[in-house]
Amino acid sequence: MYVRFWITAAAVSAALAPTAARAEHDHGGHAGHAQPEARNLDLGVGLVLARYETQLYAGDYQGVKPSAAWRHGRWGFSAEIGFYRITKNGASYLGFGDVLVGAGATVHRGEHTMIALGLPMSLPTGDHARGLGMGHVMVMPTVVTGYRRLAASLTYGRAIGGDAHHAGHGVWPLIDPMNQQELAWSVGGSFPIVRSLAIGGRLGGAIALGDGTDRVHAAWEAVWTEGRIATKLDLFTGFAADPVVVGGGVSSEVSF
Repeated sequence: MYVRFWITAAAVSAALAPTAARAEHDHGGHAGHAQPEARNLDLGVGLVLARYETQLYAGDYQGVKPSAAWRHGRWGFSAEIGFYRITKNGASYLGFGDVLVGAGATVHRGEHTMIALGLPMSLPTGDHARGLGMGHVMVMPTVVTGYRRLAASLTYGRAIGGDAHHAGHGVWPLIDPMNQQELAWSVGGSFPIVRSLAIGGRLGGAIALGDGTDRVHAAWEAVWTEGRIATKLDLFTGFAADPVVVGGGVSSEVSF
């Protein structure tokens, strides 16, 4: 989904939940959105696994993903890296994915509304030939708007250099696919069940700008918050041209 880079947004999760945990397919979720008058450091780790299928490749992957996010006032910054085992047409490989960093700011927050801007960016540290990296820098300016516990995001993704790495692959890489240039969207919500438990869902996708393929994905999540620790369980699946058949993950973050 994206398949997590963390499946790279729900900016929905970043905007609504007390944790930075997000689904794999949502790059905008790494925009570093901040809560007003907040000042804290979040350190997290997540596990993800998924099965994928494209016209050329089929297999599965498992990954561990440490992350860090810092917020002060309306400003926020975040960083994440994943280490994966991927099976590609029967052959298995180990390696890091692309580093994902982000900066963002809350530009408006009312009693029930919010607007945030972010600039996530991926750096080509993953092996693109094995489906672990894009092979180029990807910039993803994002806008998020929310009303109560509902939110929507819009992300413009564009490759910077290394165009040949996308050629012939369509969306790429296998663990966190994007088109070379696309407009991605996400809508969803989070709803409390009991004092410490909230459940949510979202629908997202991307429209290719120029060559590429359109895709759609959906995710469901449950977030348990106890004191400084937030733990999230999520399930996701892809539709249309999205490579992910089914996937899931669990992650925890602690705030300081």
